[in-house]
Order: sequence, then C-alpha cells, then structure tokens
Amino acid sequence: MSRDALAAEARAWRKTRWTKLLFLATEDWFVRSHFSHLVARAIADGYETVVAARLGAARASLEGLGARTIDLPMRAAKIRLSRLPDQSYQTRELLARERPALVHAIALKPVDSGDVRR
Repeated sequence: MSRDALAAEARAWRKTRWTKLLFLATEDWFVRSHFSHLVARAIADGYETVVAARLGAARASLEGLGARTIDLPMRAAKIRLSRLPDQSYQTRELLARERPALVHAIALKPVDSGDVRR
C-alpha cells in the first residue's frame, strides 16, 4: 500500500474514532505563535480542533485556521492558590462538555487543571 493510501486510510479511521482535539492553554497568542502549525495540521488531518484559552487578539487568527475557540479565563502570570479550585472546576466542566478524544495541554496551569481522570 502506498504512503498516500495509508495516510488517507488513517484520516478516515480518525474521522470515525478520534474526532476532536482540544488545545488547552492559558493565552491564545501563545497557541498562535508556537502551535499554529499543529492546529493547521490537525484540521488538515480531519480533526475537529478546539482551542480553549484566554482569548484576545489572536482569536481571529486561530479561527481563520479553522479552529473553534472557547474563552477560558486563565492567566499565565500568577498562580493564585485561591483560584485553583475554580480553574480546575472550569476545566473539568469544559472537558465533560466537549468530550475531546485528545487533549494537548500547554503550560503548567492547563496541565495541572487538565489532569482529570475520566
């Protein structure tokens, strides 16, 4: 089987089984500047791609790639212990609502708050 045929078969398989990829980050600009190539590749490979982050000026750029964006009020600047339970709850609620097949957590807060066992 040729490489192109294998790639097409893999894309078809993912469309039926692994359909949603969630990028979980603190800031949208960071995803745009460092991970836009992965977002674009995921969309090209047939994944429903969602970026959950604190949205700002980079939102339009990410949506222009074809990703759906979700505003997640999480700041990269400081870790405040009093806000961690609320952020963890918001992340758990997001994961339960979106039910992604794959999660790419970027930076410490998303990794920590996204560490929810199914």
